Amino acid sequence: SHAHAADEQTSTLPVVTVALIVVTTVMYVAQLVTNTAGAFGGIGGGVTRALQLLGSDVADGEWWRIVSVALTHANMVHLAMNMISLWVVGSIVEAGLGPVRYLGIYLAAIVWGSAGALIHTPNVPTVGASGGIFGLLAAIMVVQWVRGGRVGGDLIAVMAFNLAFTFGIDGISKGGHIGGIIGGAIAAFALVAPERSLPASRRGHVTLTACVAVIVVGVGLCLWAATRSVPLQIGS
Repeated sequence: SHAHAADEQTSTLPVVTVALIVVTTVMYVAQLVTNTAGAFGGIGGGVTRALQLLGSDVADGEWWRIVSVALTHANMVHLAMNMISLWVVGSIVEAGLGPVRYLGIYLAAIVWGSAGALIHTPNVPTVGASGGIFGLLAAIMVVQWVRGGRVGGDLIAVMAFNLAFTFGIDGISKGGHIGGIIGGAIAAFALVAPERSLPASRRGHVTLTACVAVIVVGVGLCLWAATRSVPLQIGS
């Protein structure tokens, strides 16, 4: 049928991954335009300040930062490394699970990455999509394990290398990376584990509801960590 042929044609290009890379890169250009220090001048500017993750801002009600943090980057090298990683890892998840489940996992990983950062370093401004990307990598491992009963050694090596990098270098959000791994892994499990036990007619509703629940719990953790980080003000 025509529809089937069209599906096969569009499936070759990871549309959601490309869109995420384009949007994130455009937002980085906006960061640069509003930053007087230039491309390698560190983090600053109105766009960065409006979108970065900081415990006191989230506690003040600026909840969007839990997600918008993934649209900000510290410099061009940070952006390039994350977007290359997103292209590689995101394309795999998008092809294997489809765009909706892919976005669900990415969002869960971002939110849980923000929770990790807010629990570990609530008073340090955090930027970057790394939590989301770590979560996608963890998701591939979970899907391999659930569907095939084993995880490829190459994936284990990539994860081990990235974790060594995370803990070996100062200035990297350790909480953000670990949180992203946890959120991506739980979301992937929620989406893929029922494949064998549930009939196809019910599977979509149950798995997406479970994924939304994972995201909601992550948001709750963020708000708990953010409010915990701000000392209680007594009086005016």
